[in-house]
This record gives sequence, C-alpha cells and structure tokens, in this order.
Amino acid sequence: MAPTDRARGASQLSTRNSEPESVTVPTVHRIVQFPTDTERSSASGFEPACSAWCELDIPRGPLDRARQSQLLGAIFALLHRYTHQGTIALDVHIEGYDLCQLDVEVAGDAPIAGVIDASYRALEDAAASSARGAIRPANVAASFMASAGPEGTVDVTAYIAACHTSYDVHFIVAQVQDAIVFALAYNAKLILPSSANRLMASFCALLDGALTSLLAPLSSFPLSGSC
Repeated sequence: MAPTDRARGASQLSTRNSEPESVTVPTVHRIVQFPTDTERSSASGFEPACSAWCELDIPRGPLDRARQSQLLGAIFALLHRYTHQGTIALDVHIEGYDLCQLDVEVAGDAPIAGVIDASYRALEDAAASSARGAIRPANVAASFMASAGPEGTVDVTAYIAACHTSYDVHFIVAQVQDAIVFALAYNAKLILPSSANRLMASFCALLDGALTSLLAPLSSFPLSGSC
C-alpha cells in the first residue's frame, strides 16, 4: 500500500523536484545490496526523485540522539532484512554536524534493542571522530533535520544535491512542530516509485513493531504496512 501523507504538519513540507540534471556518480566503496528494479552498474546514472512526506506513528518528542538512534536501528534492521548482509553501511547527515559514516553489524536473530544500542554507539563514535568528509561514501543515507526551513518547507532536491553524493536511497526525517515526518529520496534510474513506496511502508511497519517489542529478533518483524 502506498504511503499517504497524514501528518498534521507534513503539509508544511514540500518535495519539489526540479528537472533532473546530468549527475556524475562518484565511486562508491560501501555498498548495501538491496534489490533494485534496474540492475545497478557504473552506467546506471542518477535521476533524483522523492516520495511524499508521511508522519511516523511514534511517541511525540524531540528528534534527539536517542530518537535518531531508534530510527537508525530500524533502518539498519530494514536493510539487513532486505539484503541479509552482516554489515550495513550508512552515511548519516545530521543538521549541525559533519557527515557521520556508520558501519553496523546486524544479525537476523539479534533483538532490535541491540541494533538500536549499536546505532547509538556508532553515531556517538562517528560524531566525535576527527575523520571528516565522504572518504568512502555509501550508497544509502539517512538525514535528520531538526526543523523545517525558514518558510516551513524543505526543497528535497536542493537538499540531496547539497549532500554531494548520489545515493540510491536516502531516508530523510524532519521535525515539524511536534510531529516527526519521513520521506524517501531515491535514484529513479534504479528504483520505481512503487518500490520506493513499498520500502517506506516496510520501514513504517518494522519501526512500529520494533518500538513495541524491543527484545524480539529482527527476523520476526514484518516488511509490509503503511505509514
């Protein structure tokens, strides 16, 4: 089921997409091999696209480090469920910080609480690290924005361009008033809108299950739903 925009504050956000430009895709060394609709190759190219915004069905509160770690734990768990990779690489952009490059080990029989804790430690270590810049960029990213822009909008096309790396998928989380909203930017050369919607729905379903069953193994969470 395609996600729908049901955030009270999400209407204040926009996902304006400018005309696709020719983009030089940098060499990527940290790959998450999630399935794509078109085979990934050096000749695939990059065409930015973005879903609608939807509100995450989670308790109200600030988008602080603890909340960021919960969401990252769900993202790591989701990518592991799709790929069965033991190590998941993720570039994390946080408003006010330099790029954090995380590589977290994930096992299917591990409790989601352990993945959230590992995400918290990796984020703390990366934020404190003196190594800066996209030295070895991943093909998947997550961004946390503490608030909407000065006019209550976010131009996602401009934002992902400012990241200077063409990600296959990019989870974008923002705080609007007291709501946490979520959108998925992606490479339309590799991923169809229907597949992006399914990925969003699976993330919402997994996050919902994770926050109610912290000790359950990752393999027990569903990969379908709506947000």
